[in-house]
Amino acid sequence: MIKSLHIKNYLLIESIELDFQQGLTVITGETGAGKSLIVDSMELALGARADASVVRQGCDKAEIFLTIDIGFESIQNWLQEHDLEQDDEAILQRTIYRDRSSKAFINGRPVTVNTLKSIAENLVAVHGQSEHQTLLNPATQRFILDGFAGISLDTKKLARIASNIREAMNQRSDSEQRKQRIEEQLALLTHQSDTLTSLQPAAGEFTELKQQLARMSRSTELMQTLGDISHRLFYGDEYTVSSVLSECISKVDNLQELDNALQQHSQLLSEALVRVDDAARELHAMAQNIEHDPGQITVVEDRMA
Repeated sequence: MIKSLHIKNYLLIESIELDFQQGLTVITGETGAGKSLIVDSMELALGARADASVVRQGCDKAEIFLTIDIGFESIQNWLQEHDLEQDDEAILQRTIYRDRSSKAFINGRPVTVNTLKSIAENLVAVHGQSEHQTLLNPATQRFILDGFAGISLDTKKLARIASNIREAMNQRSDSEQRKQRIEEQLALLTHQSDTLTSLQPAAGEFTELKQQLARMSRSTELMQTLGDISHRLFYGDEYTVSSVLSECISKVDNLQELDNALQQHSQLLSEALVRVDDAARELHAMAQNIEHDPGQITVVEDRMA
C-alpha cells in the first residue's frame, strides 16, 4: 500500500506531505482545489512522462517522493536482482529540473525511468476514465492469481525451469547449426581434395599451361611474324639480310689487298652471316611447326580451370 506522498515545488504546491493509513482514503474538494495535482504528481513518481513546465515558478526543480510498503516477496526479489537496497518499503523519487532532463531514484539509487516504470507497474494501479487498467494486463492477472493461490514461489521456480529449458534448446539449436556448417565445410574440403588428387598437378604445370595457351591463342600472329622475319633474313627473293651480308663480304674481300685491316672486318661479317643464316633457319622451322587447333585451346583452358 502507499504509505506517504511528499511533493515539493510542483506547480502551485510549495511543499506538502500526505500520510496514508490502511483502508480507504478519500480526498475531496471543490473543482479546482488541486485534487488532480496529487494524482498527477503520484504518476510522475511512478514513471510518467515529465515536463519542465511543472516546476513551481521561481524554483529550479520539483521533487516527488512516494513511499510504498512492499510485502510481496516478488518485489523484494526484483529489488535484489537490480542491486537496489531492500527494506520493508520502497521510496520512489522523481526530480524534474527546469533546465535539464529529469532523474529517477529507487531507495536513493539512481535508475532509468523505464526501471522505475517496471517496478511501479507491480506496486500501484491508477484507474480512471479511458485510462490504462492494470487489471486488464494478463501478467498482472497471473501475478494476483498466483498470490491468491499461494503458489508464487512455485511459479517462480517453474519460470526458472522454463528459462533453463529454453536456454538448453537454444544451445542445442546453436550446436546443430554449428555441426551443419562443419559438415558442409568438410564436404567442400573433401571435394576439393578429391579433385586435386584426380588432377595430379605437376610442379610448374600451371605456368607452363599459361604460356602454352598464350602461344596457341596467338598462333596465327606468331606463325606470320616468324615467317616474315625468316623471309627477310634468308628466304626472300632479293635484298635479304643474308644476301646483303654476302655482297658486303665479297666487296670487302676484293679490297683486302689494299688494306690488310679489312681481313678482320671480313671475318666479322662472315660470322654475322653464319648467325643470320642459323637464326633464319630456326625461325623458319618454328613457323612451319606451329599448329592452330581451336580444340587444343579448349583442352588447355579446361586443364587450367
